[in-house]
Amino acid sequence: MQALTVEEAQERRERLAKMRSLLFAHEQKAKRLKAIKSKGFHRHAKKAAKMKVLSSLAFQGLPFRRSKPAACPKLGTSSRF
Repeated sequence: MQALTVEEAQERRERLAKMRSLLFAHEQKAKRLKAIKSKGFHRHAKKAAKMKVLSSLAFQGLPFRRSKPAACPKLGTSSRF
């Protein structure tokens, strides 16, 4: 194998540094995008959690009414879904 000249080694080092930089930037962007969740996602998750609580209460035989959230303290103050 032929040895690299000083200029070729410098060029290769710069090219590798640029590639590492681009890869790191791409990984950081992917990490940010993965963490972002939409407003609709949070609404759906909240509704699913409330329905899970309601279904567990119904399964236990406990009475609940949507119009009176005080009857079920786990649901919070809002009675709307």
